Amino acid sequence: MSAQGLSYQLLDSFADNKRLAVYYDFNESNTFDTHTFAQTSNNNWSGTIANQSPAFDTDKYSGVLIHTTTFSSSSEVQSFLDNSVFASDTLDLSHSNLAVRTHDLNFNDLSVFVDFEFGGAVSDGVIFGSLEKTEETINSIDYTGSKGFNVGVTSRGHLFLQCYGKDQDQITVLDSELSKRNLIGISSFGDSITLSTFDYINKKITSKEVSTDSDYLSDPDFFYIGGSKNYYSSSNEVSKTLVNNHINKLAVFSGAVSEDALYYFGSGILGQYSQTAATTSSANRVTGYSETLVYQTGITGYDYQITGQLTIATGREIITGVTLSSSEQPQISRKEGERYYKYYTLNAGSHETFYKEELGHLHPDSGYLYEPTGDNAYATLGLQDISDNLATYLLQQTTGQGEITIDLYGKNPLTGTLTDISGVVQTPLTESYTTVTQEAFSGVNLTGFSEDLKKNYIYYRGERI
Repeated sequence: MSAQGLSYQLLDSFADNKRLAVYYDFNESNTFDTHTFAQTSNNNWSGTIANQSPAFDTDKYSGVLIHTTTFSSSSEVQSFLDNSVFASDTLDLSHSNLAVRTHDLNFNDLSVFVDFEFGGAVSDGVIFGSLEKTEETINSIDYTGSKGFNVGVTSRGHLFLQCYGKDQDQITVLDSELSKRNLIGISSFGDSITLSTFDYINKKITSKEVSTDSDYLSDPDFFYIGGSKNYYSSSNEVSKTLVNNHINKLAVFSGAVSEDALYYFGSGILGQYSQTAATTSSANRVTGYSETLVYQTGITGYDYQITGQLTIATGREIITGVTLSSSEQPQISRKEGERYYKYYTLNAGSHETFYKEELGHLHPDSGYLYEPTGDNAYATLGLQDISDNLATYLLQQTTGQGEITIDLYGKNPLTGTLTDISGVVQTPLTESYTTVTQEAFSGVNLTGFSEDLKKNYIYYRGERI
């Protein structure tokens, strides 16, 4: 839809749609928000057409139907709108025109884009009109004032601008050939009005700047699509000012914009907005590496287990034996101080042996308290004259070899991680990323019949010459 195209270009240029005050797309008449109402002055019925998106405030600037027929009911008005005014999906100005209240529009600072086409033979008339003349007599002197201006088509098919200057009408004709369908721009700013035609086939703008007197361009109460209260070639009221032209689209901007900007917005109004989303692909990429030290592995020790035993002879003979109690003379008597042998047994592993020690006998009841004296080793004092029976022993002596038994061990190696470094393992670190394989794009494509826009002929009175 052209509304989407215009909305896109408004956002592209102004970042919002606040500058677009009025927008009508009469080619989309099936989506119009139309209303009928009874006029309070005469109880006749009329109708309105609502301002359309993407205009900033669609509650304002509704178009009121101005017609030459008196309607007595709402249904008659709706039938007239559907079957006459908008029957061709245009605003057919041969049936009716529209009046729009200006509200807060400043006619010294605004721009207008109009898309219109001839409905057969060329007839002169106003396309966008707002000129209002006022006359007042002061001290027998007539004074004429004015508001607004008119833009229309002459009977020879040229655009004209009509405004009022000091004491006279000011009419300027744009010497630019028109087509069957025409796209024009109007920019009013200060003391000048620029009138432009846009050639979208050859990408050309033809403009003419007209000097005006801003004192005579004050804000009118209404502007008219297809008429004016004052028109240089007619003395009729606005309701009679009908032309054989069709309005396709119309946009009014608050604040003047250049003809280049109007050309740009016009391409959005004419064209179709399209948008294509970006296509992407996802993948992973290496952003670095993490390093892990690898240590050598090997034998860290041994586990010894007993696998058997081994008995080993010492290789030398030793004397072995035992002491046995004597059965023939089990006891002998000895006084204190008399000699006797005391025997000791030794265990040497699996072998047993003995040795003897010669001692002087001491009676266990004597208290063992002696005072040695004398000149020889055996002279003692204090020995008691008592006897005691001592056991006797027989010695059984043999010879043999010593033996030892040892455990036999087997070893099993223990493996593990050593302290020596054998290398480094690098593990790649990755991240996911998205690549735009095709950029998103949006824009406006011009649509319509280019034949109607050609300017290689003069379109006059419905004939191509």
